[in-house]
Amino acid sequence: MRREALKKCLTRLCEKRENRLEIVAFLRKNPESIAVLLEMIFTEEEEYGLIGGWSLDLALQKDLYLILPYLDEFCQGIPRLLNQSAIRTMSKICATLAEAYYQKKDQKVISAMKITHKEVMAEVCFDWLIGKHKVAAKVFSMTSLYKFGKEFDWIHPELEVILHRGYEEGSAGFRSRARKVLDNLKNSSA
Repeated sequence: MRREALKKCLTRLCEKRENRLEIVAFLRKNPESIAVLLEMIFTEEEEYGLIGGWSLDLALQKDLYLILPYLDEFCQGIPRLLNQSAIRTMSKICATLAEAYYQKKDQKVISAMKITHKEVMAEVCFDWLIGKHKVAAKVFSMTSLYKFGKEFDWIHPELEVILHRGYEEGSAGFRSRARKVLDNLKNSSA
């Protein structure tokens, strides 16, 4: 029943942000539908996956805690993504979770995120950073990796090498974020 209601809601939507707020309201009212939405995104149901990813991102901007019961499903699905728009959205969610965990020290997020979740997100973010992906996914990935590197000591040295290597041929957006992350790395090791 929830899957059909979710599909019906998604079908009524278009790419306009204001129309996606309807699905945000639905997800907040029916949080168990997050599992269904993740399945749709990760199985590459093109019709529903793209707008579903955007809608999930908007819902999590309003209430990040909606994803916490589904971190296992989230982490099982993100390595399989191929769609660039879905990768962008999921990389943003990884960055948001990393920020809540390491920067904001949100106790609910800290309690929910297992070491395996953080390891999977870090590995996938490295894949997105070095792969042929759009700049937004790379920017969110380097941000996430900087934060994960506060816990995993192997991340910062690898991240620094990758950012230096990709700096010259990177876009202006890539270089701007890489410069900030490299400055943070330099200041944290000083």
